[in-house]
Amino acid sequence: MTNLHEKGEAGLGGGVFLTVHSANPYSQMILATKGCLSSSDGEVSLIYRPYHLCGVEASSTLLCAGLLHVGTGSRVYEQRYDIVQEAKTDLKKGEIMGSDHDTRLLTHMVAKSPVKGRGPIPAHMLNGKKLVCDVPKGTVITYDMVEEPKDSMLWKLRREQDDMNI
Repeated sequence: MTNLHEKGEAGLGGGVFLTVHSANPYSQMILATKGCLSSSDGEVSLIYRPYHLCGVEASSTLLCAGLLHVGTGSRVYEQRYDIVQEAKTDLKKGEIMGSDHDTRLLTHMVAKSPVKGRGPIPAHMLNGKKLVCDVPKGTVITYDMVEEPKDSMLWKLRREQDDMNI
């Protein structure tokens, strides 16, 4: 990969890479607009950081462990927060919510909430969903305020995550 680039482009040598497949046109558009390299049909994208922070990771780990007594790694992965959205204007029942770039919405980070509750819905689970009630300006949108999609893999996986208490 280090020699397959134009002059001035990232060489990708020594970087960190993740290859993803997406058959969803919206996901393909997001990956492309975020600067990911994509196949001609858009279904396969390369998410990468074209560099290592040589010497920075090790010294940061030593600083955290030695001086601050804080670990930098864990064998347990636990989700603790969600990115959620608040209505910047009064929203009406039946409106379709947009992406995280929707000008009608403000974004916040909050403690995670399970699907079965009435807590805030994560922003990407809100995207494209229809409101089942009016949402006043200043209100954080919750799971029970949107129409749950039928057979949604994302909602199924979130429920499984909730059941595992992750």
